Amino acid sequence: MLRCVTILVVLFLGYLAAVAQGVEVRVMQRVDTSHPQIRDVLRHWVDSLSAWSVPDSPASPHIERPTTQSVVRDWFYHQEARPTILSIEFDGHGYLVRTLFSVQQGTTRNTLPLGILSCHFVAGAERETWSIEDPLDAATRHWDTTHIGTVSLVHSPVCIIDTADVTRTIDVVHRASDRFALDMPSRTTCYIVESRDELCHILGVEYYAYPPPGLAFPLSALVVASYDASLAHELIHVLFAPYANAHPVFREGIATLLGGTGVMDVDHAIDQYVRERKEDQAPTFVQLFLHSDVDQHDLYVIGAVVCRAILRVGGRAALFDVMQMKRPSDIMYRVATLLDIDLADQERSMYDVVARQSHPVMLQK
Repeated sequence: MLRCVTILVVLFLGYLAAVAQGVEVRVMQRVDTSHPQIRDVLRHWVDSLSAWSVPDSPASPHIERPTTQSVVRDWFYHQEARPTILSIEFDGHGYLVRTLFSVQQGTTRNTLPLGILSCHFVAGAERETWSIEDPLDAATRHWDTTHIGTVSLVHSPVCIIDTADVTRTIDVVHRASDRFALDMPSRTTCYIVESRDELCHILGVEYYAYPPPGLAFPLSALVVASYDASLAHELIHVLFAPYANAHPVFREGIATLLGGTGVMDVDHAIDQYVRERKEDQAPTFVQLFLHSDVDQHDLYVIGAVVCRAILRVGGRAALFDVMQMKRPSDIMYRVATLLDIDLADQERSMYDVVARQSHPVMLQK
């Protein structure tokens, strides 16, 4: 049985500073730390993990391109993941590093696998330096590009794009652009995937416990999505790039309200939520805005309901105002005032707020 040892055991003393920054990196015995090149790659990788474990700023954890760094930062920042390096092996072109990221579950503290990340280290001149190959470029370098208006769709040669369907999706975003007086970028690049597994693959992720339907990088006008499901949602994120640093409730809420969840439109998502969610499973108002582990489905649906309610009460000016706020206390006070929510009630969930926007006919089915 393989045993797991900390990197302090397998690396030289000069590495202690990186570990002291707060990252506990474990290395499986399979990693041959006696090999000088593997040891060098290991040092580069752990240095990277250490640097990426601390966000530049809690208010702006966004990275403008899907890279190995963006995946690691997301897992550290949102999931508080712990890395274990499984293997470092030469594949003929460089060294493939496979790392398991795990999380501890709530009060039980049980360790659960979050994902397995593969990154490819390639050598510089004379193998004196190592760099991580861009997984997106490596996976899509032979893909085709289809241009529809201002949107460029990058897709595999076997993927057939329904241009009429994509045009309808782009029209939805253009209507939102007119409604909110926001300009779409002159060019938006969309990497089109056919499944969540393919999305993970082009990011260098072998396995992910919670694969997203799509990803958006609004500040660089770049999207990874399936055109027939999550494209509208992700393009709305790009449209709202001026508010990319808004609280997740509003970022995901407005994208769901205008572009659906990636599976269904917002009204069907609300109805399904009310039918299938129990009241005590929904987060409270305080949990929604202060807890980092709020379920993504809650962010989507409750966020959409909150955004719609704010638009009805105060219009787009009120929504833009709250999306620009930074302090959670200011956001909560403003939203509670607009929606007449009792801040003192920290026990009641947001279920009733969602249920008030549901459709009775759908609930009877």
